[in-house]
Parts: sequence; C-alpha cells; structure tokens
Amino acid sequence: MVAKYQPRFIFDLHSAYGTQGTDKTREFDIGVLHTGDAASQHLARRFVEILQRDNPNLDVKENYPYNPSPENFNGIEICAAELEKLKVPVFLIELNQDQVTDNPDEQMRYAGILSNAVNKLHAEVLANSNEFANKNDR
Repeated sequence: MVAKYQPRFIFDLHSAYGTQGTDKTREFDIGVLHTGDAASQHLARRFVEILQRDNPNLDVKENYPYNPSPENFNGIEICAAELEKLKVPVFLIELNQDQVTDNPDEQMRYAGILSNAVNKLHAEVLANSNEFANKNDR
C-alpha cells in the first residue's frame, strides 16, 4: 500500500498511561516519538512545534514517555525502518490515557487537536515539497 499510494508521511497513534510500569507519574499529555532518520525526525519535531504552538495548555514532549530504541519499541522500530527504506517518514503519537479516559468530550477534543495538527503538517509538507525532499535524501 505504501508503494502504491506514496504517502508523504505516516504516523502511528497509541495511548499510554501516565503511571504505566513506573513508580511515579509520567507527566505528559501528548508524546511524539521518532527514530534517528532525518526526515522522520524533521517531521516529528515540526509536529511537536505545531501542537505546542496551537495548544500551549498541553504538555507536548518529544521522544516521551518512551525512548524509541529497539529494546522499547522493537516492533515499531522494525516497521519504521522498513518504511524509511521506502523513503516514507514515520513517527509515533502517544496520548496520555489518564487525560483522555473514557470521556467522549475529551476524546473528541483530542481527536480535533490531533487532526488539526496533522492537517497543518500535511499542508506544510505539500507547500514545501523541495525542502522535504532534501531532508528525505540519504
């Protein structure tokens, strides 16, 4: 599908509990994780900037609550590496499940926040395709 549709980027959406697997609370609302690939890193950082600019009340962090290394994300790391071989940047979004819970209003709020940020990032990628292409060259 990736070869057929040639997406500009792919993101993978997950949720994590603020207390999952730790003795203390992990403070974040949205985490954006990426590998060391230049294009993935560039887009993930731009996505963080858009989220932070448009939602200053949210705690948005880069490469948090996990470090995207093979021991933490072996399956995701393998998937990202395969996509990057096809020159498709990929990043992961982690929502703090403690913030969203099962409240439909909060779920819709976060859906709006994320879809707005994804749409802005996509528009920027389309508008700056030359800059994007240069970041994607290896």
